Amino acid sequence: MNYIKNILLAILLFHFCILNAQIVDNNYAFQNGIYHSIEELKNDKPSVYWNDVETDIIVLEISNKAQISFINKLEKEESLSLDSIWGFCVNGTPYIKVFKDTTNQFYTFAALQIRGSISYYEYEYETVESYEISAYNPLNKKPFRTKTIERKVTKTKKMMLSLEGKSKELNDYNVEKWISSDKQLLHTFKETERNTRNKQLLKFIQIFNDRNEFVINK
Repeated sequence: MNYIKNILLAILLFHFCILNAQIVDNNYAFQNGIYHSIEELKNDKPSVYWNDVETDIIVLEISNKAQISFINKLEKEESLSLDSIWGFCVNGTPYIKVFKDTTNQFYTFAALQIRGSISYYEYEYETVESYEISAYNPLNKKPFRTKTIERKVTKTKKMMLSLEGKSKELNDYNVEKWISSDKQLLHTFKETERNTRNKQLLKFIQIFNDRNEFVINK
């Protein structure tokens, strides 16, 4: 009798877990708040809620980024170190911390545009590039003076995020490595001509997510 009861209990628990399981995709709305780690995000349990703090957060949804320079806890009247947080969620969308602007003293966060077993985000950053300009002798067409000039340029960083919290640049090599557990998809990836698949890297990530679901148990 006890054996049957245990079986029935196990079945009930199994169905309870299924009913409370939520598949994470691009439409899944995470709880709004501040997350100190990716583990908190994977459990959809922020450690701090927006109602408990004041901040100067600016969310730029069109460019998929947000900026913050301070977060203060209302109850304890103390600041929350931005170095200690992993990211946050606004309107159900997770944002991951990507860099600190030391000049203007604010942190930039990037939205996870693809969410699942492999997530994707991108952000712009400024860097300095050097290039040479030369003055040429009109008679012999040879340079007689060369000068190195530096200029600021804005570039876009495209990144993948794993469930373990590792970030890697979006490129052919890394995508192949990260989808390797799905043998059928990996075969398709390798059979696709390189120039074509380089234009479809996000599509391969999305297919991998659809076939290898990330589930949160509520």
